Amino acid sequence: SLIDQQTLTKEAKELLTLKRRKEVRRKTAIRLFQNPKSICKDPIFNWAKKVLKGKVRILTFFDLDFPQKLLEIPDPPSVLYLRGNSDLLNAFSITIVGTRKASQEGLHTADEIAFLLAKKGAVIVSGLALGIDGAAHRGAIRAKGKTLAVLPCGIDRIYPTAHEKLAIAILRDQGA
Repeated sequence: SLIDQQTLTKEAKELLTLKRRKEVRRKTAIRLFQNPKSICKDPIFNWAKKVLKGKVRILTFFDLDFPQKLLEIPDPPSVLYLRGNSDLLNAFSITIVGTRKASQEGLHTADEIAFLLAKKGAVIVSGLALGIDGAAHRGAIRAKGKTLAVLPCGIDRIYPTAHEKLAIAILRDQGA
């Protein structure tokens, strides 16, 4: 709120907001590294743990299953919510993402590329969105390969709802 009260350019406000978010995450990470059990006092963490118990695994960057690739980026998430096969998090993977309004040729190409890569053992990672993302997941499933969907929302619902059956198929086929 202090940032909003300042007479700064839009770009300067965005930069300050971004720096503030990074600082909060940095302080959270330091707190967690100093006392890993402190996350257990976080009300959101406890709510998720209670509501999602048995359905979803909650991973922090202290867990061995936490994706090593995420630890290499400047601002990794401190918590991941996982439903499905945790082995996929550190397996060889290829991300396929694209437009939601793809042409038939684009959808076919994404499906075929995912199919071929999944046949060779690559985990296909995408966002479960309409269009190219969904086609990539379907290609991996068609190859009887593994696929991992990164959701743009909370783990308690599937978005878009049109992909609920696809999400079920991903989990059924040992995806995540």
